[in-house]
Amino acid sequence: MGLVGKLNGDIGGLTQLRSLDLSLNRGLTGSLSSWVGELQNLNILILSECSFSGNIPDELGSLASLTFLALNSNYFTGRIHRFWVGFKNLYWLDLANNQFTGSLPISTFITPGLDLLLTATCFNFNENQLSGPIPISIFSSDYGTEKSTICWKSTDWQYPIHLRTCSDS
Repeated sequence: MGLVGKLNGDIGGLTQLRSLDLSLNRGLTGSLSSWVGELQNLNILILSECSFSGNIPDELGSLASLTFLALNSNYFTGRIHRFWVGFKNLYWLDLANNQFTGSLPISTFITPGLDLLLTATCFNFNENQLSGPIPISIFSSDYGTEKSTICWKSTDWQYPIHLRTCSDS
């Protein structure tokens, strides 16, 4: 498409929008703002290979209908915080090729973690600056482990025997 500039709040007015794919628009810059939370009927959000930066806004978590989220190949930074807590139907989460740091959030008695994304079958965290172990609880009995895919490229990652790391290709 060749879109250039920053997304403004006007897009939040498209409240009946079900799918938004702005991928492959390297001219789209800046951070995502709270407008994204206004797209309450959104099932698919693909913002791959743009030039978005900053933290992922918490408002993204209000998209309860979201099933597919691809934010890969941008310049998002910070920790992978709990923006996804409201996702009840998400099956695809791709945050690869960004600049996220820290470890993956897991559930505690106080805070929710990625292990609560019970419908998710694909997680891609490849090519970030993440550290620590992958929470084994992501592959609990509530998941279809045989169909789950997780990509994580890290030299210090300890993973279960039935998983593999992603190749460079």
